[in-house]
Amino acid sequence: MTAAEDWPGLLQLLERALGAAARAPRPEEHLVLRPRLTGASALAWRIARDLGRLAQEAESLASGHAGLWIDKLENATHAPDGAGAEHLPDELSRIVLEDLPQDAGLLAALDQAMAELQRDLPADLAGMFGDDEGAAARARATLLSEGSAALLSRLTLGNTASGSGEEA
Repeated sequence: MTAAEDWPGLLQLLERALGAAARAPRPEEHLVLRPRLTGASALAWRIARDLGRLAQEAESLASGHAGLWIDKLENATHAPDGAGAEHLPDELSRIVLEDLPQDAGLLAALDQAMAELQRDLPADLAGMFGDDEGAAARARATLLSEGSAALLSRLTLGNTASGSGEEA
């Protein structure tokens, strides 16, 4: 997604990728995709904020290709190096991204929540956080990192409007 400079450019990249997938030879009549957006992008914050809208756009683009379906759109984009969430105070971003993942109380609460969830899961899903403490800690760290980024992407200061199709 590094090449996308604005929302229309992002949609063009997505359309090209979906078109290439649709044209690729395949034995199946239908192809169900789970596109994963990756890389550094100035649009990372907006992609995270508007992922549902972007997923709808992807489904609409896919409908223009016979037999092509979108299961889910995944976001693994990040801000370019040196770029932060300019819409938020640096101190808030630092607290959420750096301090919270080191907070012993939060980590204990997350471990407890994960243990409770694991007890309630069906047997075939019991290992979703890993098979030992180290794997569970890595899963917790990953979920906390992804959740922190998602939280920051949804926080805004003041009144921002989206929906015009242009950068808000």
